[in-house]
Amino acid sequence: MLSFRSINQQFDLHRWLLPLCGWFIVIAWLPRALAAEDRGKDRIWLIDTRSSLSSECEDCKLREVSVCEVATESSPQLTPSQLATQFSPQRTLLFFVHGNRIPPERAVERGLAVHQMLVKDSPAPFDLVLWSWPSAKIRRPLIDVREKAARTQREACLLSKFISTVDSRVRLRMIGYSFGSRIITGALHRLHRKKEKVQRDIRGVLLAAALSHDWLEPKRQHAGAMHQLDRMLLFVNPCDPVLRRFRVISGRGYALGYVGLPSDTKLGPLLKKVQSHDVQNEVGRSHSLLRYLDAPGITQLIRSHVFNGK
Repeated sequence: MLSFRSINQQFDLHRWLLPLCGWFIVIAWLPRALAAEDRGKDRIWLIDTRSSLSSECEDCKLREVSVCEVATESSPQLTPSQLATQFSPQRTLLFFVHGNRIPPERAVERGLAVHQMLVKDSPAPFDLVLWSWPSAKIRRPLIDVREKAARTQREACLLSKFISTVDSRVRLRMIGYSFGSRIITGALHRLHRKKEKVQRDIRGVLLAAALSHDWLEPKRQHAGAMHQLDRMLLFVNPCDPVLRRFRVISGRGYALGYVGLPSDTKLGPLLKKVQSHDVQNEVGRSHSLLRYLDAPGITQLIRSHVFNGK
């Protein structure tokens, strides 16, 4: 049984310990807070192609898309060409391209989730472009996926045209999810076909990539992408239930995000650019972006790939 004196002694101990714990928390938090304040502010932009009237890639025009700054009340209306002038070599420019069945509001929501993941270890403020394309759900599943697969060609055309307007000295980091990966590799392939004389610093991150596993091979649909990329981070999940049915879309082959590059790849020296990771233990039987963003090992790899030097 505790005496009155021992109770008083414990109370005095708690009275001293609680303030000390508080100071330890402040001391631990203060450097991060000061670093975040010194780091500066990120800028997040939304490029919305959902109102574009062009159905064919050759007819697509940048002036048909809309641009706005996210989470800014007084954001001026800009054209895509005006937006391109906002980016400078002093800041990394990131693109996030979402996957299928994403309505406009969720496109922003997913983009902000990606920003939250990236900002954790970023050493300096960066610019983030959320690429919102017409991917809202169509009632019949088979028609849905096939129509969206066809739309990715137009989106790749628009994205390549926009990248062409950005200063070639700007570091580009491109993160694609599902059909978003297909849009990114398609855009980079088109850049290569244009035979730009400038050399860009481009790195790609492909999550649950919904394109054929051999499309990056020489003489295949997106072969030029490997020549534009400096480095590529590829995540492979052989448990993905959506990518498992990829043949329904393509009629042949497997999804890159399901099996990875072909075992007999002909990429040669270009293969050194690819860093591939099997994430079935982290993601499991899921095709959800949030499962990737909730996996610390995956997000650490992404941040290191995006922000660290060679």
